[in-house]
Amino acid sequence: EDLNGRIGQGRVFITSPPVEQSKMTLVNFIPQYLDFQVHTVGDHGVLLSIPTIMKDGEWGEIYFYGDTPKDPMLIRGELTEPHVIGTALLDTGHYTFPPEEAVDKNGEKIEYRELAGVYFELKLKSGKNTWYQNEFNSQFLELKVDPGDEIMIEGKDADRTPQEAGIKCHGDAGSREGYLRYLGHEFKLEEASLYIPKGKLPHMQGKANDKLRDVDVASAGGVRKADVDIWVIFNGSFGNIQFSLDSAPRFSTDEKAAQNILLSYIMFGQDMTGLTSGAGAGYTKEQLQNYYQQKVGQAAAQAGLDAIDRIASFQATKLLRPLGQKIGNLDLSLKSNLLGTGIASGSATPIPVEPTGNTLLGQTSPLVALEARKYLDQRLSVVTSVGVGRNLLTDQPSLQGQVGVGLDVTKNLSLGVTTGQNPYGQFETTGGFQLSQTLPDIMKPKKGDMTPPRFVRFDKYDIGGGKYQLIWGTDKVTRCEVRVYDANGQLVQDSTEKKEYAYDHKMVVERLSADAEYKIQIIARDLNDNPASVSQTIAPETSE
Repeated sequence: EDLNGRIGQGRVFITSPPVEQSKMTLVNFIPQYLDFQVHTVGDHGVLLSIPTIMKDGEWGEIYFYGDTPKDPMLIRGELTEPHVIGTALLDTGHYTFPPEEAVDKNGEKIEYRELAGVYFELKLKSGKNTWYQNEFNSQFLELKVDPGDEIMIEGKDADRTPQEAGIKCHGDAGSREGYLRYLGHEFKLEEASLYIPKGKLPHMQGKANDKLRDVDVASAGGVRKADVDIWVIFNGSFGNIQFSLDSAPRFSTDEKAAQNILLSYIMFGQDMTGLTSGAGAGYTKEQLQNYYQQKVGQAAAQAGLDAIDRIASFQATKLLRPLGQKIGNLDLSLKSNLLGTGIASGSATPIPVEPTGNTLLGQTSPLVALEARKYLDQRLSVVTSVGVGRNLLTDQPSLQGQVGVGLDVTKNLSLGVTTGQNPYGQFETTGGFQLSQTLPDIMKPKKGDMTPPRFVRFDKYDIGGGKYQLIWGTDKVTRCEVRVYDANGQLVQDSTEKKEYAYDHKMVVERLSADAEYKIQIIARDLNDNPASVSQTIAPETSE
C-alpha cells in the first residue's frame, strides 16, 4: 500500500534463467533463493510515489536497468538477504534527501520492513528533469540535478544502529537551476554541488543570487538610489552548513554596517537600521534598538504576508505537478505575490529597467505566474510563462507572457533564450550561457607511497548470452584494466576503464561463449601507479 506503481505508463520485464540454470528452488511454493533480471522497456519508465522521499501526491518516472541501459538489473541471493544490483534512473520527479519520516492515512509511520534485509548496490542516476529538495538550518533549497549525475547507495537497513545508517551513500551531484529560501528571502540558484565521500558526512556548497532594485546606498557623495546585486554563499557538511551574504555595490564602506543593512533588506525589504541615511550616527545602542522596534512591526507583518505567498505557491505547485505529468509530461510551477509586496523579487515600486536600450520605467508589479516546461529530449526543453501583473499607476490587472528555449550542450555548459514580458511589464529578449565545473574532491598522488591497493571484493554475475556483470572494489582509489583469457591462456579481451579513479568499479564483459571456460583478471593501479591484481574463473558448471 505504501509503494505504488501506476499501471498504464511504463513496463518492467522480470525474468529468471531456465530451470536447469537457475538456483531458484521452491519449498512449499516459496523460493529459497532469488535469481531475477529486471529491465524497464518501452518509451516510459514506471511512475512511482515513494512517501519517504517524495511529497504527498507527487510521482516520479523511474527506469530500472543494470550498469548500462542495455543490461538488466539483478536481484540475486538468499531470501533472507537478496542483493539488488543495478541502476535506477530518476528521469523526472521531485525527491527529498535525506529521506524523511512519512505517515499513512491512519497516522501510522511508514516503514518498508520487507526491504530491511535487502542489500542494495544501487546507482541512483538523475535524468532530464530530476529535482532535489532539502530543508536544513531552517532554510529551504530546491534545485534541478544536472542530468547524468550519480549517487551510489550500498548496504541494508537491517544493519542500522543509532549511531550509523545501514544504507550508506557516496557520490556527487551538481546543479545550475533552482532556488534557495534564506531568511525568508528567495534567491535564484547560480550553482550548487553535493558531495558525499565514502565514510564521511555529505558536503554541500553553492551560491544563489538576487537583485534589489532602486534602494538606498551610501557613497562619498551622499545617499544615492541604485540596483544592488546580492548573493548568499553556503558551504559545509550536513548539520554544519554556513551561510555568508554580500552585495555589489556594498551599502556602506563600513563592513559591519553594510552587513546589517543587507540583512535588514533581506528580512524586511527596507533599511531599518538608520545606518544608510546616518540616522544611526551618534545614537546609543538603546536608541538604535528603539528605532528598530518602531519600524519592525509593520515590516514584519509584510514579511509574514510574503511568507504566506511562498507557502501558497509551494502548495499550488505540489498540486499542479501530477496534473502536468498527466497532460503531457509538463513540469508546472506557480509563483504567487497576491498578498505581499514582492520583497522576494526586489522592490514593488516603479523600477528602472533598461533592456536593449529601453529607458522607460517598469510600472507593473507581478501578482501570479504559471510556468510550464516541456523536455523534448534529455538536453532540449521549451518553457512558457503566463502571468498576471498589477499596473502601479492605474491599479488594473494585465497579462504577461514569456517563451524560451534551453539547451544543455554538455553536462557543464547550457544555453538559453527567452523573449516576452518580464515580471515588471517590460518587453525584452534575453540570452546567455552558463559554464560550470565542480571539483568536489581533488585527488593527488602521495609522494613516496609504494603500498599497492588491496581488493576488498570481486563478484561476478552471469546475465545470460555470454555476458557477465563484474563488480569489484579497492581500498584506495584506482583505475583498472580487465583482461579475459580462454582455457589455453590466450588473451581474448582487454578493456581499460575510461572513468576517473574510484573505489567502486563495474563492468560488463560480453561476446563470450556460454559453454567455455575463461579466466578474468583485473589489474588495478592507484594514483602512484602501484599495481595489484586478482583473478577468477568463469566455468559453465560454476556460473552463478
